[in-house]
Amino acid sequence: MKLYSFRHNKFEASWSQFSEPNVFREGYMFAELIVLAENLEQAYELISSEKEWDLEEVKRLEARVISLDEARGVSAYVHRG
Repeated sequence: MKLYSFRHNKFEASWSQFSEPNVFREGYMFAELIVLAENLEQAYELISSEKEWDLEEVKRLEARVISLDEARGVSAYVHRG
């Protein structure tokens, strides 16, 4: 099993970036989604079952893949807004 982490923030986005992903159906400034799955396809299946996430937009993000076979940091976040 692996963790698949998807992050998107709009803190640095501007009105000129019309092609920005919009991964969560309601307004947000930062969105993070972490899924435990055997592979990326299974992760997408799990995400598709959650109606508030837009799967096609999530697919535009590069997933951070975290293997669970060794000790390591999993998540860190700093917002300096």
